[in-house]
Amino acid sequence: MRMLESQKSLLRKTLAASLGLSLVFTGVGLSASSPVALPSAAAASAAGYPDAYERFDYYLSRPASASSLSLARAVLVNHAKSFGASKATLAVLKLENAQNAYLRKAQQQLDASPIQKEISDIYKPGMTLSQVRAAVSDRPSNASRSAAVRTLQQLEAIHYKLETGEGLFYPVMDYKDYKRFKAYVKPDIASYIDLMARESESPPTGDAALLIGWEDALGRAVDFESFLAKYKVSNRTAAIRERLQWAKLSVFYGQNNTPLYDYDSLKIDPEAWAAYKQVLSEKSPAEIAASGILKSLQGVIDLLEQTGGKRTQAVDDYLKRYVPVEY
Repeated sequence: MRMLESQKSLLRKTLAASLGLSLVFTGVGLSASSPVALPSAAAASAAGYPDAYERFDYYLSRPASASSLSLARAVLVNHAKSFGASKATLAVLKLENAQNAYLRKAQQQLDASPIQKEISDIYKPGMTLSQVRAAVSDRPSNASRSAAVRTLQQLEAIHYKLETGEGLFYPVMDYKDYKRFKAYVKPDIASYIDLMARESESPPTGDAALLIGWEDALGRAVDFESFLAKYKVSNRTAAIRERLQWAKLSVFYGQNNTPLYDYDSLKIDPEAWAAYKQVLSEKSPAEIAASGILKSLQGVIDLLEQTGGKRTQAVDDYLKRYVPVEY
């Protein structure tokens, strides 16, 4: 099943938006346990807000910029422990919302052709944003290079990550950075952070291809499903439900450049076939019955056993009924 161009565009935008990044205005890296020093001028402007949480809110209430976001994050890093679970949870969600909202502007800053070229000239797979910024800084200075360094410093100050796909570089959320807050937030958001950190550290898709193994894709879908079952009421239910829909797409259909079924023979990918059967064989009947994902997958596998692994009309009808594609 090939996705329409509009659907592929939506997928790219959804994944990019949900994997936004964050950085801080410091010339050096920040360890997970390091307190963040606020610039003296900015600290003075917030002097009317002696309470740390109020100061955090003050920075987020300012017009969104790399400076305001980095300062809000700095307060949260330094004081989340003292907020209490309810306030810390709310602050973390506010920061995530603000960083996600700023992604569009961050991307616009990075979209300039000279900046994209400066990055492309030095980029090697696996480089972090700070490594990219340092590599660009090390080259002889010129106007476009200086602009690139300034932009990268701003993105680094918010703690975004740098990703690449379809020939472009773009910022995304760095949910691994949010793990520093897990001990201070409520259980559902701590679990949410773990799920999203895995997505940002190892993106499941890119360039219309599946970038992880079939077993991993299935495991993530089940984990998203488990989150929704465990936390009936959570501020991030909608976000995880959306991730589940994309995970189900990969598990039951594949991606355009990594189809589950061969476009010509309609036979299921042999690695997926082996992975799915192995996972199901390790689950008890009760575990399969308790998971909509596993139960639906078992039904597909049972049909494919009868067709020699070929996608037939009966398989299509089953998928349409039990695993409809939702965009």
